[in-house]
Amino acid sequence: MNGWMDGAFAHLFSGANPAGIHTGPLAFGSYFIGNRLRQSHMRRTGFDMPVHGDGAILVGNRSGADMTRPQAEHTAISHTIVARNQVAFTDAGITAADCAKKTFVLDNEFQEVGKLILDWGAESVLRGNRIYAITEAGDRFSPIPDGTNERKSIARPPPEAQAAQIEPMPPLFERLLDLKVFVSQQACCFYRGVRSPKAERACAANLKRLHALLKRYDARHDGLPRAALFPRRPHQGPDSLAALLGEAARTLRAWI
Repeated sequence: MNGWMDGAFAHLFSGANPAGIHTGPLAFGSYFIGNRLRQSHMRRTGFDMPVHGDGAILVGNRSGADMTRPQAEHTAISHTIVARNQVAFTDAGITAADCAKKTFVLDNEFQEVGKLILDWGAESVLRGNRIYAITEAGDRFSPIPDGTNERKSIARPPPEAQAAQIEPMPPLFERLLDLKVFVSQQACCFYRGVRSPKAERACAANLKRLHALLKRYDARHDGLPRAALFPRRPHQGPDSLAALLGEAARTLRAWI
């Protein structure tokens, strides 16, 4: 909504295709409202995606280059609202592809557009659209006739269900599955009380005490203790943080 697209186009689609198992639209209730599109035919893209020159705003994918006989057995996008947009200086304005059903084209404005609205969809609704032109007498607006596309889409029957082929499992499958579940679980699930407010307060208090001991050590020795990350003797070694901080850190040895 409320965007400016210079040399770009908008394409609303679901990616569904006629060979898919889905019988209903995968995209329902999309909208494209209040945008300004200028010279959409000058679009640039860094991807190798051939797109037909179907207009500045394209709803759905069309079934082919030849649209003399649009298909009616496949609906991929439905109940799409395209309203209050301004399209200017391009070959085609708004297009509803033949896989689009019930596209609402409302109160859009076109300036210097070759083909205003290409409607290959089913049950499309056109209301309040107009053409804007600059003349010697000033700005001029010409209404585009309202209309409703009476073409119907045929409900596609669901595909026949096929029973899945069950293969015998290897002897170690269950153990491998258990191992996969074990290594994928979060560490906190193996401990109790990790989300306890009481444990959280105790941890915060321990951190504050450790911070106070480190500040005191820094004041006495003009630097932080040279401790090892994994000392050989965690409680008594010369590189043990618990030993370096002194007797006051005895109660903190369980977690430092």
